[in-house]
Amino acid sequence: KMKTMFQTVAKCGSILENYIRNEVNANEPLEIKSVLACYSTDIIGSCAFGLECNTFKEPDTPFRQFGDRVFNLNKFLVIKLTFANQFPDVARFLGIRILSKDIERFFTKVVEDTIKYRERNNVVRNDFLQMCIDIKNDEEQSGDGTSLTLEEIVAQSFVFFNAGFETSSTTMTFALYELAVNPDIQERVRNEIKTVLTRHDNQ
Repeated sequence: KMKTMFQTVAKCGSILENYIRNEVNANEPLEIKSVLACYSTDIIGSCAFGLECNTFKEPDTPFRQFGDRVFNLNKFLVIKLTFANQFPDVARFLGIRILSKDIERFFTKVVEDTIKYRERNNVVRNDFLQMCIDIKNDEEQSGDGTSLTLEEIVAQSFVFFNAGFETSSTTMTFALYELAVNPDIQERVRNEIKTVLTRHDNQ
């Protein structure tokens, strides 16, 4: 299933490549973690939520802003997270929320609006959200009374987002740093990439 998203990821990669090339040609310094955060945002926004975020052109899109807020930890939130992990039943009983209501509303609305648009206009995309929609529709047609709810689709999409939004850009940043300080390994990686691209028609 993940292979169906390849073209979406490849498109985001081309945008990243063009952005870096333009910045290099303009002799502009690059804050690589910010660049990779934009790249991660575009991929996750497109693959998980069906959004064209275009964060390289519009770095302050609502999706990016709300995404940053999810990982903006403060002392009070750390305490709540720790308590919820240690005493999940008590936290649930007390109604302790990890995400603020406006963040939850934002992601719910994004998923709900995207599903409605696709179903109304017969739009089909090769992404994670489409897989959830297909599962929901298949379960509804089976008539056994069980199907994915909107809340479950939102939750699954958010898990996809949560797993990749911050961690991907951080991991790629450290990987690029290691390649920068180890030019011999960098050259090996470069040659391997060129070999694979040649084998697969530069894709």
